[in-house]
Amino acid sequence: MSTTSAIGSFVAALAGPMLLAIGFAALFNRRVFRNSLRDAADHQAVILIAGLIAIGLGATLVKLHNVWVLDWPVLVTLAGWLSLLAGFFRTIWPDAAGRMARRFLDSDVAINVMAIVFLAIGATLVNIGFP
Repeated sequence: MSTTSAIGSFVAALAGPMLLAIGFAALFNRRVFRNSLRDAADHQAVILIAGLIAIGLGATLVKLHNVWVLDWPVLVTLAGWLSLLAGFFRTIWPDAAGRMARRFLDSDVAINVMAIVFLAIGATLVNIGFP
């Protein structure tokens, strides 16, 4: 297994279960999911720290796994770039990020779509990370 494949598989094994947990929490424990994220969205310090963590994670993924192919490794690459962009957005505009999060949390449809997408991607990554 190449280094890039090993990194991709490792990231899949880490991210897959997290995405599954978030997806299931959003679907089956909506009140706690919504209240926890609403609380975070109301605190600029939490948004700023989340942004910095996202930048660190995204930069690490982009540096170690910047693979553009028409196969599963591109999911890891896209996650890295999206994390980097989301981190910059949260760090530069924490108020706007908080408003967007609160608007998202007010929509059951948006939460359901996000949950289904996270469950699908999470299941795919678990399958890759734990062959």
